[in-house]
Amino acid sequence: MTKSGQERYVVIDGDFVDIDRTIHGMIIIRDVHSFKEAEQTIRFFAYHDPLTKLANRRAFYERADHALLDSARLSLLIIDLDGFKAVNDTYGHQIGDHFLTHLGGLLEASTRDVGLASRVGGDEFYIYLVDLTESDVLAFIHELQMTLNQNPYHTSDVTIPIRASIGVSHAPDHGTNLDTLIHKADQAMYQIKQDGKNDYAIYDEALHGPK
Repeated sequence: MTKSGQERYVVIDGDFVDIDRTIHGMIIIRDVHSFKEAEQTIRFFAYHDPLTKLANRRAFYERADHALLDSARLSLLIIDLDGFKAVNDTYGHQIGDHFLTHLGGLLEASTRDVGLASRVGGDEFYIYLVDLTESDVLAFIHELQMTLNQNPYHTSDVTIPIRASIGVSHAPDHGTNLDTLIHKADQAMYQIKQDGKNDYAIYDEALHGPK
């Protein structure tokens, strides 16, 4: 810790030297702060999306697999933005990136105490919720929809609403492994895409299962 209270990473080496038959202690202090910061950054981005800072696909799969083993019930949500390509085409990729970052903050805040939000690529996000009843999950989804509706992305010149199609599956009701849950949530989400978008659907074997 420096005099100003700033934390620095150092490596301290100690040894003894004989000078004129007198033993002296010697300490060498090397500042490795920049190396340590770079190491932490590499470790962080191995498990986080560099744009939104949410968990990435790798982190989501690892943590969701553990949650499936440790929890009696897990709900999986796939969130796919509606019309995001038009945002990029109309306002440019920089605004598109800011839009995604804004959405990432909303998702992280919404899931902080009940599960995990992640960006798995492009304009697709996964969420898992742990040990919530079906009514609790519905309440979460309705609250999330309200949050997205009430918090569009603002710039000085334009307001861009957040519209998303959401598919949901539950473990153990719809499966006990992550790939199955993702597949079934994806099927439910595509139903919403076909039926008008900007809504949610929970997987239903009669509607979404093999015909």
